[in-house]
Amino acid sequence: MKFKAIAISLLTVALHANAQDLIRKITHQEVMQHVAANKKLVFIDSREPDEWEEERIPAALNLPLRHVRSSDALRSVPKDAVVIAYCIKDFRGYEVARALKRERYDVYVMDDPGLQGWKKAKLPTAGQLPRLTDLQAGLILSQRSGNDAK
Repeated sequence: MKFKAIAISLLTVALHANAQDLIRKITHQEVMQHVAANKKLVFIDSREPDEWEEERIPAALNLPLRHVRSSDALRSVPKDAVVIAYCIKDFRGYEVARALKRERYDVYVMDDPGLQGWKKAKLPTAGQLPRLTDLQAGLILSQRSGNDAK
């Protein structure tokens, strides 16, 4: 009975969710098309700094969920870019995306969520684990986007 009450509560919240908090999704293929077209794309990694240092999407800015309400932290995110927020599976990424959307950013989360989805798509990462710099991983990403665009 308790499970039923919780399920009804969650459904009620979902049905009454504010439409402005709904975040659009972007596929890896669409990301690669943006890269190939040299569109201004900014990845926001919403994980903690030690997680970000370990492994991240190339050139991703680190904006942990707990800092997203800081106007100083948001200043590092350009308003004229397509912004993609992520974490490992996108719970934190989605919350950061909602906060950015309220600040009128053009923001997405990935359709195959988070860093796990990125790696599953065999896209390059930077950081201590892959032992690649952002520049090295970014070059690999650019090369792949050129191949995918053909």
